[in-house]
Amino acid sequence: MKIKYLLIWVLFLQVTSLFSQTKIPITETFSMNGKYSLKSIAYSNEHGNTLGKSIVQKGKKVLYEIDRSFDVFSYNPIYLTISNDGTTIAYFTENSSAGPGFKNVSIYKNGKLLKTYTQAEFTSCDPEQDNCRFLYDNTNIVFDYKKNSKKGLDKVQKEGVSEQELFLNANSILNHNDIIYFTDAKKVVTVFDLKRVKIIAKTPFDSLYHRLKNYKRVSPKFDDADFSYERINDFKFKNSGQKLSDSIGEIAGLKFVSVNEAGFFKYKIYRIQLTGYLDHKGHFEIEMLKCDKNFDESRIRKLITESVFESGFISDKIEKQHFKSFFGGFRNPNDSLALEEKESEKKEQAREFERRLSMDSVNHVYIPANMEECMVELDKVLNPNSKKQILAYKSRGDMLGLHHGLGMWIRNNWGLWGGSRLLKYFRDIGPSEPDGLSSMILYNYYDWLKGNKNIAAEWEMKSKKK
Repeated sequence: MKIKYLLIWVLFLQVTSLFSQTKIPITETFSMNGKYSLKSIAYSNEHGNTLGKSIVQKGKKVLYEIDRSFDVFSYNPIYLTISNDGTTIAYFTENSSAGPGFKNVSIYKNGKLLKTYTQAEFTSCDPEQDNCRFLYDNTNIVFDYKKNSKKGLDKVQKEGVSEQELFLNANSILNHNDIIYFTDAKKVVTVFDLKRVKIIAKTPFDSLYHRLKNYKRVSPKFDDADFSYERINDFKFKNSGQKLSDSIGEIAGLKFVSVNEAGFFKYKIYRIQLTGYLDHKGHFEIEMLKCDKNFDESRIRKLITESVFESGFISDKIEKQHFKSFFGGFRNPNDSLALEEKESEKKEQAREFERRLSMDSVNHVYIPANMEECMVELDKVLNPNSKKQILAYKSRGDMLGLHHGLGMWIRNNWGLWGGSRLLKYFRDIGPSEPDGLSSMILYNYYDWLKGNKNIAAEWEMKSKKK
């Protein structure tokens, strides 16, 4: 498995809260001539998702719809624009993991996805080779955040900032008469013709500023809808008021148990994964349904699709909302049998754990046999830019910042929790705590990358002496 962007792994857990909001974004973007509008309505509060719909209009007349949303936020490097004839849409986002077919730049023609570009294809900056963001960002040049905290203000502009930097802070990407000017991290402007759907130039910003300074970015209108945190298992049938989880339990002959209930992990739990959309009429459209073997999936599917649920908790600003939280599971209603099933599950997990201790790969991921192989395998999966970032660290202690990113990848994929020959190797030497092991691997890799190719042997010798 290749790790393309180390920073994504480093920051994953720290920024998870940023990828969901308490509100559902709704935006309206206008063509430069003001004749056409693109209204994007999301069905979820997750940042960067495509769950929703977008409507292109000329005045009040709807021309066409697109089966996705284009989330735009005033505080993120995301940009959406529509051509002066309403036919072409360009969407720019630093997050390229929205789904299949979506990259950093997406171009739509008459409602259909026409062309996509990666950052390396569209800009002069390849994130795998250079330490660069998608779009030019000069907030640290323009604003003094130390003064912000002292004065309690949102933004305090620094003195002596050039007019070029001030312009770029608000206009690092803009559309002027269907020509898009995109300034990347290297301060190179990609000039894109929206009508011909073609990159026509890549030019240094300084050579274009005399022209660009006369252009102005068209800002979208921002709105939002309240997001409901109702859990799917708590959905109530309109005719009876019974919860969906209780009805499923009756069908399966099992007892529903909330994760919050004491003893949830005491018994063998059978789970259901369910996601989908609930509309104002109370109809639930199943997106995904997966059931453990104790359930009759066809009966559950029929129950959900043919029922009407209470839906007053959905915002009037959206026609439906996406839900994915089924908070709990099911167990045998007989306590003794439920405990026996749990014991059987533990024994099976123990057998699987022991089996993995001799396997050279788990879930199609090669498992290093020792510390030396850990160094070699990490060097294979990390791209050049990730290695540059590590080499820039002042000491091996700085690798601690990768504990929740790359460290988690090591713990999960190399079986330090679930069992593997690497875990057995460490146990035979002495240490066996997964968090500590991943940190030690990262520390040693720092030294290895800095030139000490004997670090694995040195570590092994010291560890065996303890």
